[in-house]
Amino acid sequence: MSRNTRALAALSATVIAAALIVAKLKSSVGLLYAFLIIRAVFPSLISWGDHDEFKKCPGAIERPSGWPAAQADACEVMRMCVNEAPLTDREEKLLYEQLRKLGCEEP
Repeated sequence: MSRNTRALAALSATVIAAALIVAKLKSSVGLLYAFLIIRAVFPSLISWGDHDEFKKCPGAIERPSGWPAAQADACEVMRMCVNEAPLTDREEKLLYEQLRKLGCEEP
């Protein structure tokens, strides 16, 4: 494990621990903050179909296995990513390549 990876893991653990402490101290408001912090740190925990699903787009573009299994569902979320996710030029190019590869209609 590289030094950067260990530092990121330590930071993530600290953020999660802090979120859980806040949750314990502040009841439902703390739980909400903990929930939002954890989802921000680990976007892979977000499900396709959630309100903030666009946060999963960069990870799915980099790892095509992150798209839904069904082609129609994958096409739908890929089009959503084009329209809603803030993508870099490289990510956008890769996404359009993946759309064409699956035979999806471009947005």
